[in-house]
Amino acid sequence: MPGRSLPSPKRYAQALWHIAQEQGTVEVWLNDLDALAILASRNQTSAILDSPSIPVQERVALVREVLPHLNPLAYNLVALLAERRGFRILPLVRQEFQRLADQAQGVMRVEVVSGAPLTEGDQQEMAERLGQALGRRVLLSVRTDPSLLGGVMLRIGDRVVDGSVRGRLEAMRKTLVEAA
Repeated sequence: MPGRSLPSPKRYAQALWHIAQEQGTVEVWLNDLDALAILASRNQTSAILDSPSIPVQERVALVREVLPHLNPLAYNLVALLAERRGFRILPLVRQEFQRLADQAQGVMRVEVVSGAPLTEGDQQEMAERLGQALGRRVLLSVRTDPSLLGGVMLRIGDRVVDGSVRGRLEAMRKTLVEAA
């Protein structure tokens, strides 16, 4: 339907979070949402599962066939999203559900992009220092990007901290251009 807005991933994640907490099935839901998010991230699959020309029950049956190990309520979620043509929001639902689980466990996920590979010791020290600064246990996701020229960039929630050489050079360039 043109003009129809997608369902809110945050609302779905919050509803699932309440169910998972009540039933003690947070890990089960994390695994199920992982599998569904992978399925939804495939464009062809998502298009089929959001297609109004295929009856909802057939779309749910397709998911049951591909992912037979999901908990029964996960198939209800699939049916609901199929009905509302919102299957493609599942990766965002998964992300928000993970954020809620992390928050409940006092965990903060930090993405680290480094100009050079970091040793295990560097990563452990960084996680400990960030944990002290943030007052939470920190889980790092580390990748290397040589274009940074050195230093690191951190993504902490919605904030980005750029401590890279490239970032400093860019800031210096802007300052020089503005001064000219």
